[in-house]
Amino acid sequence: MYPFTRRPDRPLQRNSRLRKLTFSLRDEWFGEKHAGGANAVVVCGEKNVWTGGRDGTVREWVVGGGDSNIQKCVSSTEAHAGWVNSLVALGTGGDFFVSGGSDRAVKCWRKTNTSTDPLQCVATLERHTDYVTKIARGSESDPASTKFVSTGLGADQVYLWDVGCFGKTKNPIAQFTGQTNSAYASGVCANCHTIVTGDNKGVVRRFDSRAPHQKPGEFTGHTGTVRTLSVDPTGRLCLTGSSDGTLRLWDLGQGRCVQVLSGVHRGSVWSAAPDANWRSVVSGGADGAAYVTDLVKRRSQLLFSEKSGIVDLQYAGEGNSDASVPGRITVWSATSGCEINRWSKRVAEDDEIGGLASPGSSLRAKTARLSVGSNRNAPDQHGGWFAAGTGGASPGRRSSFSSPGLQGLKPRTNGAVKIFCIQGTAPVVEHQTLPDRRRVLCRDTDGGLALWDVTQFKVLERWEPDCDDSPEAAAASYGPADTESKEPDASEETAASSQFETVFARLKTPVPISVPSWFTVDSRGGFLSVTLTPSAAFQAEAYACEFSNEANHETKINHGVQAIHALFRSWLVKRKATARNDCDVGDDVEGLHRNETEKEFDINSVRVCDDARVFQTPKVPKDFWSPIFSFEPPEPEYDPASYGRGKQNQCVIFLEGKRMTGTRDEENLLPEWVVDVLHTRFKVPDAGKIGFFVTEDETESEGGNSTSSNSTTKYVGTGKTFSSGKVTAPRVLTIKKVAAYVVGKLQITLAGDVLPEQVVTICCDGQTLDPGFSLATVKTHFWRKSTDLALTFRVTDAVARETRDGSGADSA
Repeated sequence: MYPFTRRPDRPLQRNSRLRKLTFSLRDEWFGEKHAGGANAVVVCGEKNVWTGGRDGTVREWVVGGGDSNIQKCVSSTEAHAGWVNSLVALGTGGDFFVSGGSDRAVKCWRKTNTSTDPLQCVATLERHTDYVTKIARGSESDPASTKFVSTGLGADQVYLWDVGCFGKTKNPIAQFTGQTNSAYASGVCANCHTIVTGDNKGVVRRFDSRAPHQKPGEFTGHTGTVRTLSVDPTGRLCLTGSSDGTLRLWDLGQGRCVQVLSGVHRGSVWSAAPDANWRSVVSGGADGAAYVTDLVKRRSQLLFSEKSGIVDLQYAGEGNSDASVPGRITVWSATSGCEINRWSKRVAEDDEIGGLASPGSSLRAKTARLSVGSNRNAPDQHGGWFAAGTGGASPGRRSSFSSPGLQGLKPRTNGAVKIFCIQGTAPVVEHQTLPDRRRVLCRDTDGGLALWDVTQFKVLERWEPDCDDSPEAAAASYGPADTESKEPDASEETAASSQFETVFARLKTPVPISVPSWFTVDSRGGFLSVTLTPSAAFQAEAYACEFSNEANHETKINHGVQAIHALFRSWLVKRKATARNDCDVGDDVEGLHRNETEKEFDINSVRVCDDARVFQTPKVPKDFWSPIFSFEPPEPEYDPASYGRGKQNQCVIFLEGKRMTGTRDEENLLPEWVVDVLHTRFKVPDAGKIGFFVTEDETESEGGNSTSSNSTTKYVGTGKTFSSGKVTAPRVLTIKKVAAYVVGKLQITLAGDVLPEQVVTICCDGQTLDPGFSLATVKTHFWRKSTDLALTFRVTDAVARETRDGSGADSA
């Protein structure tokens, strides 16, 4: 663990269970776009937007003002080893950000205003036992507010934190009891005294931060998971949206539901954003439709439609030219697809939200607006309003879907306009490893295919959707989305899957091959993540001559060893230089060169744990992409005071390759077995072996010059005897080497240009084997039995004839 340290700072502490190592394979444009879109949007000022993506990054975007339609990613921070599920801004001008992710971590970031390190992690909070689902902040009007609430999956996973206390302690201010189910939504009042959560059973709970162990108040009514929740600054009102398709307004003081807004969304309500006065709310659902609902008059109107579900909605920041227009609603929407859009729509001038204007104040007009009669679903004549609080799909929504005002980006009277579109890349949704255990074929949501080489860390080939390679088709795949609602087409998904299967079948080599699985692949982050474990990473071997022309036919390499060396080759050079500069070297200093490339290198003399330099170091295109390593943290030192507290929940650690500087701290964090491999002291397990027998083929003996017995074969012409005892050899041993073994046993002298496989033919179960097959391939595809291989050989007819002629001359 400390190869360059004479006296380590602390005793060696190795994990009782060897930790896994995961690294990512990402496209070159990853630094410019989210892979798979975002779950959270934070609006900071007029032109700055921050997003938390499903690719684990937090990004800052600059959008153009006025007539400019420019959106650019100016910074990208690797935040979580999984999805970023929630993101909020704290402090004056958004100086702090808090993010919660699928890696169980809550992280606090300080804005640095530097291009190299835009966000600096100041605290990692590790109290949650499962996914962090929501981060809710206190007062948005008070810039000095530093308190926030985090909720997650599991019981009693509700915590209150204060960023201002992190300099002294990283413990929460309070952990609340009484949350019996997983909380998927949460909200707090301005002073964080009132905390409200919604769980997967549809129960809404109200906590008091001044009495965290007091039983919370429970509000029932929803029949599905509470997906979104907001609390007004006073802590009196609460708005919830559920997968049962309804919005509910609760009076927390009275402890009851005061409004049920059904019939607005035809599916689950995923997001909702009340305005500053709590007179209206913009809500988005799984159907991709966003509605504005007047809470005073209990009526709704369609704002816009997305192609996919809306997971987050945020009003545009103050000072925005569109938001400052009276009666105009401007919001940012993050979708479950690949888009983050800013929409703007002006409500009807003669019937604006909040009662600025009204079609009439008579009793009859009021009754018509809130009528519960048979015509209550009739859309209002003023801007497509329809009565909220009714069941079923309202005609107002149906008429709005067909409204010509929603077609295209050109605004029409009372139509929504998509002002900006932050387009992400299509995430990977399907992948499969080829039999050579080096290439992985993946498919994204657009139907595009990419062939990755795990040992070269790059894409070898791409296929556009429907095999259309035209630039126009590629541009259309990543262009701005149409504003018209679009239902998922099952036939398109089937066609993309069929194309994937067709290409995969074509890529599979026609020659059978069997290579042990030495890595696993995951694509939950929208890109490929490769995981190496010490129990499987060293199972696959290959001959070095397959990768280098300088290698002979005897030198073997281990795939796992060479992959680790390639991934950390640059870091190892930095580590040695750092150790040398810090005089942190011991006996290993002998042979340490300042320039590793100047060392005399012979690939045929490398040991099994050495770097054979057959896998290239991953390149960093456009200075954005580099391998991201993630792994479990080392086990902490034993603390007697912690006995009985249970195991501490530690979050996944991840390091960005291009930011690693070769420090001792980095070496201490890396899995121990990885460091041992890099310093060539890891004991690589012996490769798997296969036992086999070799006898003469009795059914089709060519030349007719031999006789066979159960254990030996005697050649009449030469008088030599060939033993057929059991032979044990590595799995990667090729059939050509078996042929050479037989030729050696028979003592057949070969001419200079004659190969052993041209003299002896090897068969298995009556089938002639290709000389390039390995023993593992033969046993998997030809023998198909658990017993030892039974191989037969035949001497070619030309050699047999030559042997007979030679023996006749000798007799004469």
